[in-house]
Amino acid sequence: MRQRWVTAGLMAIEPKLRKVSGHKYLPELRAIMRQALDGKKVVKAA
Repeated sequence: MRQRWVTAGLMAIEPKLRKVSGHKYLPELRAIMRQALDGKKVVKAA
């Protein structure tokens, strides 16, 4: 029942939500963070 209420709430506010600025670069950020966590050398993106 809780899941139903959460879903209904999210659907109600969905039109007001906005995309994250720079969302296209999230996969690149994820890869850089993974490298940093693995102890590898991190190369800065241009």
